[in-house]
Amino acid sequence: MNEIGALLITIVGILLAIAGDYVPGFKEWFGALSKQEKRLTMAFALLVSAFIVVMAACVTPFSLGGIECTTDSMWNLFEAVIVTFITGLGGNQGMNMILSPKRTKG
Repeated sequence: MNEIGALLITIVGILLAIAGDYVPGFKEWFGALSKQEKRLTMAFALLVSAFIVVMAACVTPFSLGGIECTTDSMWNLFEAVIVTFITGLGGNQGMNMILSPKRTKG
């Protein structure tokens, strides 16, 4: 995965973290979920985002670290999705720890 893919998924992770605490409507819906449901929701959203970022390399002129979109390179695609997903989780959790109103109040 190259810098563009890492940057895109990190931004998605950060935006999801901010939305969960500050975006009206989404904040209330997300706040009503249990801790486990929140974790699963964020993980699923980031996994889908990681898949989209990696698959975008197949239909656009951008390259994600030389990944080829062929049946012979399925392992490389899977590996890229996992690495991208972990990068997004890092951005999401980091931003959540920094900006969460629950953590900054006291």
